[in-house]
Amino acid sequence: MRFSRKNYKKGKIFQKPIDKATKMLYNTNVATQTRGGITMKAQEIIGKAMVNEKVTQKAMAEAMGLKSPQAIGNILYRENSVRVNSFVKMLNLMGYEVVVRKAGIGEREEWKVEV
Repeated sequence: MRFSRKNYKKGKIFQKPIDKATKMLYNTNVATQTRGGITMKAQEIIGKAMVNEKVTQKAMAEAMGLKSPQAIGNILYRENSVRVNSFVKMLNLMGYEVVVRKAGIGEREEWKVEV
């Protein structure tokens, strides 16, 4: 199945294995290389993690206790920023952690974000 807004609106979700169109969505033009690493929007990070871990919107919705996969789609595709607690919770469920540290070179203090 090809990933498209039309299929998304019909309630169809990512399927295993993730198709080429979906991989392309999260592998091209979503990140910019900076001196400190890769810079991405929160929704792009979640989408890329879901593709890497082969997690469907349906599976993520169930893990978060949401009633429908559409709620995950709303997080991934809305223009506004994702809430910090949703961002951290989704990444934690997939085995990732969110760390805050001051920008710069050298030894820096780090904090792990929890919800």
